[in-house]
Amino acid sequence: MPSHYERMHDIQGAFVIANHRLAALMENLDDRQATLKPIDGAWTAAQIAWHVALSNELLARVLAGEDPASIVPMPDGFQESSTLGDLPDFVETYPSLAPPDDASRTEAATRLRSSERAVLTALRTVNLHRSQHECVRTPFGTLSLYELGACIGAHVDRSTSQIERTIAAISPPGTEA
Repeated sequence: MPSHYERMHDIQGAFVIANHRLAALMENLDDRQATLKPIDGAWTAAQIAWHVALSNELLARVLAGEDPASIVPMPDGFQESSTLGDLPDFVETYPSLAPPDDASRTEAATRLRSSERAVLTALRTVNLHRSQHECVRTPFGTLSLYELGACIGAHVDRSTSQIERTIAAISPPGTEA
């Protein structure tokens, strides 16, 4: 079993890679691709990225213990899930995590980069004691602090895939980003 420090290193590394990939994707889109509304009325690529940044910021506050209602003592006999695959494909977002209608590519990418610092700072607050005694209550169950850290990176990855599908749906063949 990996040590606390190895787990935190892996969580941080996976998050940074995912967030850099999404920020680079946004920076490499043109403004039209980033802000064109899909036919189905779903969010634009810039709105998805903005939502990810807002989510990163919120989850960083939760992880850092700044949202005490979310932090709970680790239940007796608590076991981490063996996979994050148990997470639902879609979770209705909180109104506070909804992006503005006029989210721009540049602002979304900037906000993503800024949210990365918040997440990394929060991950550094997860010491061995906290990881052994605290959990986080979420809409889809109780997670360890390690699981929440991994979920942040997984959310970024899932959102990147969503943006790639959105771009493919709005771009004529052969013009995808």
